[in-house]
This record gives sequence, C-alpha cells and structure tokens, in this order.
Amino acid sequence: MKYYRFSESSELKVIGSDYPQIREYRDSYDADAPDSIYNFASNGVSEITPNLDCFVLSKGAKVTDILSCVYVSNGFIISDKLKDVFEKLTLPAHKMWPIHLYHKKKKILNYNWFYYLFNVEKFVDFDNSIFYKYNIPHEKSGYIKISNYWEYQVLAAKLRYRPPYDIRKKSQFIGIEKLVFNKEFDQSLDLFELLPFSATTFISERFKILLEESNLTGFTIRENTIEFVFT
Repeated sequence: MKYYRFSESSELKVIGSDYPQIREYRDSYDADAPDSIYNFASNGVSEITPNLDCFVLSKGAKVTDILSCVYVSNGFIISDKLKDVFEKLTLPAHKMWPIHLYHKKKKILNYNWFYYLFNVEKFVDFDNSIFYKYNIPHEKSGYIKISNYWEYQVLAAKLRYRPPYDIRKKSQFIGIEKLVFNKEFDQSLDLFELLPFSATTFISERFKILLEESNLTGFTIRENTIEFVFT
C-alpha cells in the first residue's frame, strides 16, 4: 500500500495570518487541574477525560477543518466534517474527545481531538530496516545498524548531545531510509503516526482520495520519502 505524509497546513493563505492557529487558552481555564491538557499530556492517557473547554483560535486565523495547535503534539484537532471522513477509515487505536473552541468571543462546538493510542515500535523489523545519521540541514553522515528500540534510544541521545559551548561539534539525529514492518502490522490502516521515531502521520491512498473529494481545508499532503516494506 502507498502512503503519504499528512500534516496541518502552515500556509498562511490557507490558515490565515497566525501559525499555529491555536496559541492560547481561555483566561478562566485551570491549567493546574488534574484534567487539564497539561497534566493529561504529562501523565499519559488515563480514565480521566481531559477538560477541553479551553482553546482560543487566534484572531487572524481562519477556521479550517484541521487546526494547528501549540498544545497538541499527539494527533489532530479536527472538525466534525473531517471526523465523518475519519469514521469511514480503518483507524489505529485512538481516542476522540469533543472540544469547545473559541473564536472572536464565539463558542464553536463542532471540533474534536483525535488522540493516538498507537505506537509502531513493536511492528518494526529493526534488523532489516535502514537508519542513518544526519545533521541540520539534513546532511547524511553515514549509515548505522540498530537492532531494537532500546539501541535506537541510546544512540539518539548520544548523537544529540553536544558539549556546552563546543561550537565545533554539531548535534546529529537518526533518519530512516527504509522501514520494514513485521507481519503483525495491520496493512489495512488508513493512517498511523510514526511514533516513537517521529510525530509524522502517514495516510493511505484511499484516505488521500477522500480528502481531495471532500473540499476540506487546513491540511497538507506530501510524498513519503521513507521506503515502507510490509512483510
């Protein structure tokens, strides 16, 4: 199956003059409460439903079907119209909560937080995948062998470290040239996030066509630069 990269748009002609579109929450919001977006994110998913009566859309932002938000690093904020499209798809493990969004002092109710409960780590054949080192701006500096996720974590931390004030040493990162999925990966999925390697979401050809036919706004679709191999 062919997959594409999917993300919130950062084009100002699409989203308005402010990026991200959501950069603040209501003054009355209790950020220290157990169910606040801050404590929920740091404690992980629990039985507590997060209090999402909070997000304020910037004055210069346009109301699109997917909204960029400084407070959301997992999943997406999507409109009910986009949610209807999601519900036609084969989705990974996730949760979905309604959001109360505020824009120019008006309350908008038809938005949701799509939150991944999915992690690709256990579906990766590390021995047959291809990883490489790179620095900014994405200059490859050699291939590396990684046998499991623990090795990935250790090496990633080592490469990122740069002694304070040592301008001669650049931080490096781990890139993926080829990712081989084992037989336990569900090849019928129409979208998934590449966590824990990156927060990039990939969508199927079927999802791409549905999006293009639905006249929805606020997203970007790009070609996938990683070779995916399914066994």
